[in-house]
Amino acid sequence: ASHTHRLHAISAAGIPLTAVLLSLLAFDCLMALTYHWFSTMYGVWFFALSIRLALAVTVILTYVLSRGGWLKGILNQAHRHVLGCLMLAFTVFWAYISFSQYFLIYSANIPEETFWYNIRELNPITGMKSDWWGVSLYLIFGFFFLPFLCLLFYRTKIIAGRLLLIAWVILIGGIFDLWFNAVPRQIVDKTAPEGFVVSPFLSGFLVLDLLAIFGFGGIVLGLFLRSSAKAETIPVHDPRILESIHYHE
Repeated sequence: ASHTHRLHAISAAGIPLTAVLLSLLAFDCLMALTYHWFSTMYGVWFFALSIRLALAVTVILTYVLSRGGWLKGILNQAHRHVLGCLMLAFTVFWAYISFSQYFLIYSANIPEETFWYNIRELNPITGMKSDWWGVSLYLIFGFFFLPFLCLLFYRTKIIAGRLLLIAWVILIGGIFDLWFNAVPRQIVDKTAPEGFVVSPFLSGFLVLDLLAIFGFGGIVLGLFLRSSAKAETIPVHDPRILESIHYHE
């Protein structure tokens, strides 16, 4: 019981600490790529995206563990329903923050801020929509509306296969969202009318980016497999484990 109370205190303090650290990470690793642009909502956006991706990975992981026998007879519809509800909640929260940031910058119409969205919408040479505009539409309809509308239905949240599909949609969409925030930039070109061009969608070190995703993913997977070989899949000594297993029964 003493360990349980201590972990409660640590986890309670960890929630705001996680939010602060994720915000600082967003500022230093993403917003700093365009050092003369800023948004006070950027840290909250990154926090919402991180939770969405964490929930998606949790759904995928629990599905694999359940099919592999580690969680067979333990993971039930009530657990999947709660995970689906959390995915729905943070999908709405992510959309709210993303739209609020866009709406505030659009309403203020300050050049020092609006250019960040302009280079993700327009080609400065032709004035037509750029290929980043397609990514914007994908984030709106594929990363928000598709999971949002599907997760509104109860059966989507309790059927393992459907919830797994939505989790993959969110995970892939989250990678595109990070790419959308990190890659577009102004490249100096004295021959262009505006003096610069916008980096195209498939630009930069795409192979290295993919290697980074699979590399870090492989490291995390390796650490998980290593720890799972030494510890139980569920905390069998937790005094509230039975309450968790029989949740909503």
